Amino acid sequence: MKENSDELAECLRLDLGRPKQESIAAELSPSLERILINASKLEEWNKPLEPIVSSWQQSWRPRVEKHPKGVVLIVVWVELSSFDDPFTNDLQVHGITPLF
Repeated sequence: MKENSDELAECLRLDLGRPKQESIAAELSPSLERILINASKLEEWNKPLEPIVSSWQQSWRPRVEKHPKGVVLIVVWVELSSFDDPFTNDLQVHGITPLF
């Protein structure tokens, strides 16, 4: 996204008539920030969990491990996204959150 910010800003200019700097400041930078925050939390989200079990099962030291199963495509319906804030709305309001 960072590498293609100029092209994305140009698309927003053509689609919405928004100036390049406004698109970068209002849409692309906050979205990129949210992506980086989520990426930095991946390790925390994937930590093994220790479930609460009966006392007689505690010696087993059970834990739940999360293993990725592949790549996920996230599709946001047009009805959910705001017409004038496509990136910000899709990536922040409706959230990119881990689903396990």
